[in-house]
Amino acid sequence: MVKEQILNQSIPPGTRIMEGDISEELGVSRTPVREAMSQLERDGLVRVEPRRGIFVKEVCEKDIIDVCEVREVLEALAIRTAAALASDEQVQELRAISQEYADAYLYGEHSQCITLDRKFHETLAAIAGNGKLEELIGEISDLVQMTRLMDCRYAANFEATIAEHNEIIEAVAAHNVDAAAVALEKHMRRVKGNLISSITRDKNSGRLEAARTRADNTVAREESSVS
Repeated sequence: MVKEQILNQSIPPGTRIMEGDISEELGVSRTPVREAMSQLERDGLVRVEPRRGIFVKEVCEKDIIDVCEVREVLEALAIRTAAALASDEQVQELRAISQEYADAYLYGEHSQCITLDRKFHETLAAIAGNGKLEELIGEISDLVQMTRLMDCRYAANFEATIAEHNEIIEAVAAHNVDAAAVALEKHMRRVKGNLISSITRDKNSGRLEAARTRADNTVAREESSVS
């Protein structure tokens, strides 16, 4: 439950997680909750600060770059095999996921789009038929999902994803290995660039808000001294 809330940002980045509250809410002892927190830390979703507590990890630019670089390498391996081996039924499955994504975007279900994006890429990995590769891609999917949530605020990003997914599908359907690899690389590089831009905008917005707060406080102090 906590993991899902972190992934969909019901529990926002930077939030302190109280083991006691979770234990009480779920009606369990603190031991399984503590074990779950340890797993979330290993998964890179929370950070533990000695004598301060457990906090939902905030995504930084380095996190985005690291995750995207690993993802690019793993999925580049998967897409070539998937394009060579995909059956008509598997291509239809990819088309169905892409259509679900487009429908979710049309109805403003942006969090569902992120879930379907994950499903699309994990399905490509499954088509490749390499169990270990599929497992590794699955292991970083949580971190990918966390970063993709930052990409939700701009309609153009969803529209580009729909077009790029369809380009990947057509290359896979034609068993054009090189075209599929190029389409996937283009897609992932755009996503990485958008995510880095998003975090830069958020950082600059935070600085602007902090500057406004300081200015407001200064004005308030000056008005107080005058009165």
